[in-house]
Amino acid sequence: ELLSIPRDLLVEIEPGVKDRINAAYAYGGIEQTVITLQSYTEVPIDRYAIVDFEGFEDIINAMGMVEVDVEGKFPQAWHMEDGLQRLNGHRALLYARYRGTPGGDLDRIERQQQLVAALRSKALDWDTITELPRIMRVMNENVETDLGFREALTLGRVFISQGRNAQMTSVQLEGTPTTLPSGAQVLVPNEAANEAILEEFRY
Repeated sequence: ELLSIPRDLLVEIEPGVKDRINAAYAYGGIEQTVITLQSYTEVPIDRYAIVDFEGFEDIINAMGMVEVDVEGKFPQAWHMEDGLQRLNGHRALLYARYRGTPGGDLDRIERQQQLVAALRSKALDWDTITELPRIMRVMNENVETDLGFREALTLGRVFISQGRNAQMTSVQLEGTPTTLPSGAQVLVPNEAANEAILEEFRY
């Protein structure tokens, strides 16, 4: 199961300091991000991976594009119409980052979850497996992680053994759009709904 957290969710970043959750990285890098996430969710985070925009594009291109069922209206210049489309890395990044649909960031999260599911399916294609050495080179150049090689290998074996038909579900934390006195647009967490969602992730 995949859990997505809206970037504008208002949480305690440091004792007595509330801010958007995506600001945690600016406060103290990946360490503060992990602390903030664990503090709010009470879900242990054992490992992390950071992928920059260039890396996102390069990985998809190395995999040979990704097939996505596109929904919504996008800028005309993108030539991205409704229906099944094969996206290269650049177009997939545009699709993943766009906030111009009515749901804004929440719509974007749904598209990102959709892309993750599509990439998972693509990763199990034989053509993709044959490109594994190239994909690994791209990931080595663009992904920052504390996941060791043996751990990654074990995860990969589990991933493949589960197969294409293994169920993958996605959820996202909820909040109410609010404007702070400073003018900042945030999401005030829906604590009851989020507690129910997070219960599924706690062990």
